[in-house]
Amino acid sequence: MTVLITGSGLIGTQIAKHFVEDGERTIVYDIAPQLQPMSELIDLSKIKVVRGDVLDFPNLASTLKENSVDRLVHTAALLPGGLMKNLYNGTRVNTDGTLNVLEAMRLAGAKRLVYTSTVGVYAKEGGPGEYFDEEISPTKPVSLYGATKLMSEYIGTNYAKTYGIDFRVVRFANIIGPWSGDIQTGTGGFVKQLLEGALSGKETHIPNPYPMVLEAEWVYSKDAAHAVHLLMNKEQLLSNVFNVGTGKITSAQEIISSIQKIVPGARLTLGSAKPMAVKPMSIDRAMKELSWSPKYDIGAMVKDMIEWYRSKSHHTV
Repeated sequence: MTVLITGSGLIGTQIAKHFVEDGERTIVYDIAPQLQPMSELIDLSKIKVVRGDVLDFPNLASTLKENSVDRLVHTAALLPGGLMKNLYNGTRVNTDGTLNVLEAMRLAGAKRLVYTSTVGVYAKEGGPGEYFDEEISPTKPVSLYGATKLMSEYIGTNYAKTYGIDFRVVRFANIIGPWSGDIQTGTGGFVKQLLEGALSGKETHIPNPYPMVLEAEWVYSKDAAHAVHLLMNKEQLLSNVFNVGTGKITSAQEIISSIQKIVPGARLTLGSAKPMAVKPMSIDRAMKELSWSPKYDIGAMVKDMIEWYRSKSHHTV
């Protein structure tokens, strides 16, 4: 079998690593693959990298057909930072790109797609209960990024009903993990800035922290990739949408404290800002149906990232 992963960033590369370890033929499709950062996580000789745009339908469709792709993971998207710099192109990449992936699958006879969505599809007010729940929590995104992700979920659901494509969704919390390449998210950039300051020994003050990072749910890239891998390989499912996070809200100060435990004397401070009202996602469904659970809490995430960056001798992260 051949699996194709759109997107070669932090999460796409971690996902590819799982399939390579399974011995599966693995293709990564990206408009501008960051080969050096990828090579720090995966042996590039064991995957096929195809340079291509998800908006280039002829190239995408021919890639699927020529390589007999039968399963896909669709991670390619413009994240909030890139999306807000170019609303027109970003919206097309995130929605038309998904449509192109599904139509290329239909024409090529590919059967299963795991789509990576976001906690941002849920309504800010959250609905009933202490957690965002896949079944009862309302979906009403407050950001354009969340809206493009929810639209893509609707497109995939309709392709599943009409053409029989096995469409599966993971809704990620904020992802962090070892990655020396570009980071397009304010949340990931926040953690990068803190780690960079700690490892450089320089005093780091963030005067206007992004409100979403002050109280947030995080998930480690390795845990997120593991969930995708399990979801792809599960044959019988009761559900097709799964929350993937830790089920816990972590404060920015907890992240700083975790860093300072490993890097004593790290001088990291934040300016005053009002945190957004948030609640965590329920991960019960993923735990029950996929036998998945997060291995990393925030302390373990920070520890693993610092060890990785030190092992790679990165002066910056």
